[in-house]
Amino acid sequence: MTPLSFIAIANQVAQLSKDPSTKVGALIFGPGMEVRAQGWNGFPRGVIDSEERLNDRPTKYQFVVHAEANAIANAARSGVAIEGCSLLVTALHPCNDCAKLLIQSGIKKVYAPLPADDERWADSFEVAATMFREAGVVVEFY
Repeated sequence: MTPLSFIAIANQVAQLSKDPSTKVGALIFGPGMEVRAQGWNGFPRGVIDSEERLNDRPTKYQFVVHAEANAIANAARSGVAIEGCSLLVTALHPCNDCAKLLIQSGIKKVYAPLPADDERWADSFEVAATMFREAGVVVEFY
């Protein structure tokens, strides 16, 4: 089994997202290739994810927790250690905010799609790449 074997599982996790336009899944796994946590993009627990909110992009962006952040939160909520683990994310390269959380939580390697060629996210992806490089987090694109 290789880390990229988790892509199919992460894609299934992404389908749990109620976002009508973008579904992202993330898996955190340990050195022994055991899945420790999963996450998908969605509203925080207990917050109403109505169609009205989900279909209004500015509102949705204020509410949505990214898949990477949800995976970290799910690990913490379950008392699962993730320091020294790897993360695989589908659909999008981690943004700068998720990069900060991944670095702070001790993730050592990130498997991600190539950054999207989208002006809206270019600065965020560039800052994320800089932080990963400076913090010694290895990023492997697939």
